[in-house]
Amino acid sequence: MFPLPFWERARVSGKATGISIRQFFEVIVVWFMFAWLLGMAVSAQEFPYCAFDRDSIAQKSELLQRATKGDRAAQLQYQAVLTDHNDRLKRCRESSWLKTQALWIRLYPCDLKPGNLDQILDNVVNFGYNQLYVNAFYDGRVLLPHQDNPTVFPSVVGEQAPQADLLAEVIQKGKERGIKVYAWVFAMNFGPSYSKRPDRQGAIARNGFGETNLQDPKAIPEEAGVSHIFIDPYNPRAQNDLKNVLFAISQRQPDGILLDYIRYPHRTQRITHDVRDLMVYGYISARKLMSRALSPLGQSLIYDYLKDGRVQREVPIGTKLWQLPDGKTVIANGTDLNQALWHLVTEHARSGVTTF
Repeated sequence: MFPLPFWERARVSGKATGISIRQFFEVIVVWFMFAWLLGMAVSAQEFPYCAFDRDSIAQKSELLQRATKGDRAAQLQYQAVLTDHNDRLKRCRESSWLKTQALWIRLYPCDLKPGNLDQILDNVVNFGYNQLYVNAFYDGRVLLPHQDNPTVFPSVVGEQAPQADLLAEVIQKGKERGIKVYAWVFAMNFGPSYSKRPDRQGAIARNGFGETNLQDPKAIPEEAGVSHIFIDPYNPRAQNDLKNVLFAISQRQPDGILLDYIRYPHRTQRITHDVRDLMVYGYISARKLMSRALSPLGQSLIYDYLKDGRVQREVPIGTKLWQLPDGKTVIANGTDLNQALWHLVTEHARSGVTTF
């Protein structure tokens, strides 16, 4: 059993008692517990994680079906329910310890059917989510209208509905429901359509054997599939192609843009000591790496290291060799050149990703 509060102990004992500091804090604790339980009772009206009850969900779904068929009265009632659920979700999230609950989705041409997108977003609210990450650029396709697509990537919707703007629509409908909608974008993974363009072959990342991630025998099967193709982050064409995607998406005014795949492809071999396994042999990347040399000897060492994976030379101490991406000059000091070259190449690879 829990110990009796001080006022109960005094009543049972029949003795008067003063309020000590400890007793004062007992009163405070009891009142906090009462307030907490009251808050839990209020929150419980929305069910765990701010999800809505079955009756509310069923009512909204039934109104949507009628509204989609042109029932004017149902359309007005449906809008009123959306406003009410928006307010209830906001209040629940503000009072909950979990302020944000999010999920990501992909949209498809079938979501253009009347009522489909509304039902998807209603389900998001029904389960208490208040943020949505919409895949706006993935697998080499962009969620833009076919007739308003300034990028080199094909539209997800295609010619089925050439003027349909699913991204703009989901952002607008999401905000009506109190959902923050973010555009989720693949950054260095440009997808299969990109690899098929003759004018973009130089923008694709390659290893020291001339292989893309599609051809690398040590690539993880998932990333060796046709839906993934990684680009050379140093290539200005690839940079501009992504900028065009981001600019077009930003015009739809999402709440933010999330960048994914800011990395090189994964491989089954988690650790490598062979520089030729690294995806830094794209045309622009290799040129940039060679340009880091501060002397003809430094350039020759970088070239041989990239070609053979190892160098065996005697270099006069004090010779300026190359400059690291952070601006530090490397000077020959008698230490292992292969280790210094490995550091140069891995820093070059890292810098390419972080500055992309």
